[in-house]
Amino acid sequence: MLIHVTRALMGAASVIVLTAVIAGAASAQEAGAEAEGFERVVVTAQKRSERNLDVPINITTYSGRFLADQGISDFEALSAFTPGLIVQEQSPNNPGFVIRGLTSDSGEANIEPRVSIYQDGVSISRSRGSVVELFDMERIEVLKGPQSTLFGRSALIGAINLVQNKAKDDTFANFTVSAGDKGQLRGTAVTNAVLLNDELYGRVAITARTHDGIVDNIVPSGTLAPTGLSSTDLIAGRVSLRRETAASTFDLIVNFQRDTPDATAFKSGVIPAFTGTVDMWPQ
Repeated sequence: MLIHVTRALMGAASVIVLTAVIAGAASAQEAGAEAEGFERVVVTAQKRSERNLDVPINITTYSGRFLADQGISDFEALSAFTPGLIVQEQSPNNPGFVIRGLTSDSGEANIEPRVSIYQDGVSISRSRGSVVELFDMERIEVLKGPQSTLFGRSALIGAINLVQNKAKDDTFANFTVSAGDKGQLRGTAVTNAVLLNDELYGRVAITARTHDGIVDNIVPSGTLAPTGLSSTDLIAGRVSLRRETAASTFDLIVNFQRDTPDATAFKSGVIPAFTGTVDMWPQ
């Protein structure tokens, strides 16, 4: 009986949509924009505040609420939700950003990749230091295609704009924790407070994440990484201050992050291992 009712509702909805299209495309578009579950996000991809629907470039935007609901805390998790974006965090100091099949993986500390990473308007595009934890975020904007006009010469493939939550006129504190198998544990704490006469606000956020190595260490002695290779051991924090007056807004943001994982799983095709062969695909 439920199936018949569902089909009847679907048929009625089809008639309504068809009528709306005949009556005028503009009305249908407006109704679609107000549909339940559709979220409008204000972005700054063009260095000014605009609705994401009004930006004339290929952009994928995620609000902070969506990131928190989906448990997205790193670039690899972000790439799973973003068409055309692949991020390979081979290690914290050697990420590979791929947009539309074009890679920016260089591995050199002094080389600017072809994908620009911006954090609150500051470029962190070098391969060393561009892997940051995505916690307590306001939004993330992924821009596909050349963006050199607004994001510099390194944005030949695209750009990723990270906007963190700032201190605001409110007082609250919250804490979230999650756990999983293989020693997976993650916790995040955020507190915000009014510091001075409704003009000065402060915010502190901290997160930590651990995960046992996902690749077995086959070295007989097991001294390199007893718990396995490619593990996660991370702690990050942020302190932000905001001063608001009738004429201006001033933000001070200090970020800290420390990554101390075990060795990264890697097989050399040149240097022989303790056991086995240098052949990448042994028979």
